[in-house]
Amino acid sequence: KHPYPRTGKAEDEKAWARQLLEASRDWVMRWPGAVSPHDARFSSVALLEETPLAEFHTAADALLERYEQQPDEFKSLPPLHYRVAEAYLKRDTRLERVAELVAAGTAELGVERERDQASDTEPPEERRDGSYGIWFQDGAPMRITAHLRLNQLNEARRVLREMDEYHLANRPQGKDAQATTDFRNATLWTMRGRIAEAEKRTADAVVLYLRAGALQRTPLRPGPHRVNAGERARDLWKQMGGTAEGLQAMMEA
Repeated sequence: KHPYPRTGKAEDEKAWARQLLEASRDWVMRWPGAVSPHDARFSSVALLEETPLAEFHTAADALLERYEQQPDEFKSLPPLHYRVAEAYLKRDTRLERVAELVAAGTAELGVERERDQASDTEPPEERRDGSYGIWFQDGAPMRITAHLRLNQLNEARRVLREMDEYHLANRPQGKDAQATTDFRNATLWTMRGRIAEAEKRTADAVVLYLRAGALQRTPLRPGPHRVNAGERARDLWKQMGGTAEGLQAMMEA
């Protein structure tokens, strides 16, 4: 009766989240030991930015506690720990816990990857990445974002090296190989741009973002660890005093 709205309008999503928050309060009281009611409650407070931080933390802690007690009851992709980490980044809170949460989620993806590789539902060359690609898409970028906000530049660079090494060791295969390669390279160039920007190398960041933007084929789902590289390049170029004509000339060089 109350499906998630697909209108793309923030006000519709928030109205739905308020309904879910109200319903989930009753569910948590009726089934306090189950994971799903706590997941519903956390999902609603994560969507509602006006939720007091203390209530947000309580919902996150309760969800993680129930899930760690009975992890086989509930599965999600991205992993539940990734979702909590993304919510922490969105609220700019508990940043020091993001790496730990990503590590827990990545361990689950590793198990799923082993299952993908053992499955006979796809040709062998298309089993190499599977769900583990979510680490490249979300896990590592969330860690880099948290490290940059905490001014841990060496840690951010270390995670970027991990991404580079993973990409080199796991070249995409099959019919979607080029699209996957472009997506990964766009992610890598974007993360390089984020680090350059944090290091106040604005000119470098503009060039790196432009390189990423040329490879971003589809709009990214909004998130605190995602950047529309082309838009960010234009914003930084403008801040440097550059003109639209100059930026266009650089893009065409």
